[in-house]
Order: sequence, then structure tokens, then C-alpha cells
Amino acid sequence: MGTGIMAGIPIVIKLQNQVKNYDWGSEEWIPSFLGEENPKGEPWAELWMGTHPAAPSRLICPGTPLLSEMFGPLPFLLKLLAAEKPLSIQAHPDLKQAITGFEKENRQNIPLDAPYRSYRDQNDKSEIICAVTPFTALCGFRNPDEICLLLEILLTSSEGETKDALQALLYPLKQRFDRSEEISLPLIDKPLGDFFSAFLNLVNPGFASLIKDREALLIRDYPEYKKEWKLCSHIAGLHPEDPGIIAPLFLNLIQLKPLEAISIPAGILHSYIYGLGIELMGNSDNVLRGGLTSKYIDKPELMNILNFNMHKPDIFTPGDDDEVLFPCTKDFALSLIRNKGPFIKYENKTPAILFVSDGSVTFTKDSIKLLSLEKGESAFIPVSENPGLQLSGNFNIFLAHTIT
Repeated sequence: MGTGIMAGIPIVIKLQNQVKNYDWGSEEWIPSFLGEENPKGEPWAELWMGTHPAAPSRLICPGTPLLSEMFGPLPFLLKLLAAEKPLSIQAHPDLKQAITGFEKENRQNIPLDAPYRSYRDQNDKSEIICAVTPFTALCGFRNPDEICLLLEILLTSSEGETKDALQALLYPLKQRFDRSEEISLPLIDKPLGDFFSAFLNLVNPGFASLIKDREALLIRDYPEYKKEWKLCSHIAGLHPEDPGIIAPLFLNLIQLKPLEAISIPAGILHSYIYGLGIELMGNSDNVLRGGLTSKYIDKPELMNILNFNMHKPDIFTPGDDDEVLFPCTKDFALSLIRNKGPFIKYENKTPAILFVSDGSVTFTKDSIKLLSLEKGESAFIPVSENPGLQLSGNFNIFLAHTIT
């Protein structure tokens, strides 16, 4: 039944997970990865592995109980994410903001499943994304000077309402910020806050036609920003009326190779653009959106949670080690385990979800086979001590686990 038992405690249990269908997902990527069919042709966006009530995992054992019913809630949520189209421009709250926002919306009697609800739980959602395929993302505000440069390039070719919109965005970035007069303010780059507030109040500023008409000339005259111009043009084809078309000009463009990763703290504005990745986050579905979406945008609350310091995430490269710990939070972590030899010992001592991203793995203890997993399959390992548990096969495994 896919379970090893030691003194009545399951050693390793295969999981049955749920798929989330969002319009930015792919009809093929996740089904192909899992070796499954998609007869309805729906966009499979995320495979959730964890205990979040919106799509909880079940244990493949008698009765197929919920993972949370047997072992309680986990502080993390692991996902296989397929972004064939850009996700919304978004940020997530920290723990204090999540608790406050959740309680406020409860007092307002907003149903948990209401489309205009921002806080669906009381958990924070700091996250890490590790590329499975080449992966493109936007993350964190650029240096204001660079934002000015890029917007001024567009300004020289604009006219009418589009020119007015660009000037409205440029104005706060060009103002000097004298901290000596406002020493009581938090140490933030205030012009970025004023800039983004102006951005949120734009209504169909005509960026699509400007970018489309000028793309070739922009690439010719400013080839150092070729990737940004091309991405703006791509987004313009998907969201022609959305001001978020110019997001690549004020957010950092990040391109990850397979197994490279970035960490995204709470309050950092970002958007996943294209690629298949493994994402680990707090056990939360709290999203504050700012563009490139037909869903609800809560402008005041987004402004309330955002970090307006410029921020460019470091790219973490795992190297060639057999076991790698990615940058983590205080509560949970993501590890990569690779094996090409006869076997390795399982050393983790905390509850964990294991996901096979390549190859296959067999779990044994005292020469007894407990479970085998293929690419795309996952398992839960609940026991804090597993002396003698071995993993054999040629595989790449992602391990999401708590930290003691």
C-alpha cells in the first residue's frame, strides 16, 4: 500500500496531490511531467503538495485520509508551477500583516472564497522558486535611476495621454528625498512608493501601441535592454490595456537556469513570466495583485504591504554537491538531493515532503523495500528519526522540510 511501518509509525507514505487550474498555466507541461493525460485541455498551473485547505494532499494508504488529518498542518506548501503566460504582478504579506488583514476582512464579513477577498488565511507567504526548466521572472524594484533612464527612452517617442502617463511616473522618481527633514519615516526609498502609487492609478495609458510600434527601433538603439523591450512587447500582446506592460522597465528581469533559485521575501513585488519551477512557500494563499490580471486589485492594501526599497534577488546556484540546502526561512527549507550511486542515507530529522523531479527512487530499511517513486511523484516522511532509511536509484529529489 505504499507505506513502510516501524513500531506502528509510517516511515514514508506516497501522496495524492491536487492540480490548480489558472489561465496562465500550461495544458501540457505538468501533465507531461507527471505522465498523465489532460483530456479537457485545461491549463494546469500548479500541483500543490501540503495541507492547505484549498487543495490538501491525501495519503495513499487505507481510506486515503488527508495529510492534515493524520499529521496536522504543515507550515509550508510545496508546488510544481507551470507559467506558460505571465502571472499577475503581485506581492505577499508578512505574518503580522496576514493576521491583521485576515481579521479585518472577517469583520467585514467577506466570504473566504469571495473574488474581492485578499486574505484567505493568517499565514505569511515568503517563497523560493527553483527552476526546473529555464525560468524567467520579474522581481523587486530596479534602481530608481535606471527606471528613469528606461522611462525617458519611451518618453522621447510618446505623445498625448501616453506622454502624460510617463511624465506622471517620472515625476516622483526625479524628486530629491531629504531624509534630514523626515527622519521619523521608515528607511525606504519614498520616490519608489510615489512612483508605484502613480502607476496603480493609470488607466489604459496606451503603452501597448507605443511599445509595439517602437520595438525594433528600441532594440536597435538600446540593445543592452533588448530582453526588456521584447518582454514588454510580449506582455503588450497579452494585456494590451494594462499599464503592467512596462513592468520589465521598473522590476528586475531575472533569468534562471535549471536548478538555479531565487528567494522572494514578503513585500517584494514580482511576477513569474515563463517556465516550469519548484516553489516552496509559507502555507498560504494570500496574494495582493497590482496588474496583468483580471482578478481583484486591492490598491490600498497592496501599497500597505509593499517594500519600497530597491531589491534585486541573488541567484542561488547549487553547484555539484549531492545535497544542497537552498536559502531558507526560519520555519522551513528546500533541499535538493541527487544520487547516481548505489544508495544514500536519509539524514533529515524533521517532517518533510519529498518530490521526484528526475529519475526514480526506492526507499529501503533493513533491506526491506518500502516504496518506489517515479518522476513527478511525491511522498511524506513524518518520523523525526529514521535510522537506517536509505534512498537508492538515479534521481533528483526536492525535499521541503521544517527546521528544528
